[in-house]
Amino acid sequence: MTYVNSFYDADRFVSDVNIKGNRTPYAPEWFINSSLKVEGNSGFGAKLTANYVGDQFGDELNTVEASLDGTTGLLPSYFLLDAVVSYQIAKWNSAVNLSVKNLTDERYISTRRPQGIRVGLPRFITAGFEINF
Repeated sequence: MTYVNSFYDADRFVSDVNIKGNRTPYAPEWFINSSLKVEGNSGFGAKLTANYVGDQFGDELNTVEASLDGTTGLLPSYFLLDAVVSYQIAKWNSAVNLSVKNLTDERYISTRRPQGIRVGLPRFITAGFEINF
């Protein structure tokens, strides 16, 4: 869990506006990450990871309303779940896994700069094979 109290603490002017006291862009006040991992003697394992990212501003002026081109405005908070299931193959010194990022297919804004709203990664599924030498 991370708490960030990041703001401009000295006089600074953007478009003739003093932004002293404004929050730093792309610095959410809260970022929380937690994982639960289970591994059995049979070789099977699972991991669930939860991520929360708090509201954040997309510009130094701390603009709340989105601009028409999407380059400024508040980025709302979001919550993501990632999951991995795996199986260890001891006799081959290897493992196979299936991973799902953004398990709930949450729609969120990852950034507004430089060209406007960029959505975050949708549900993304991968499979893997690992061998150790």
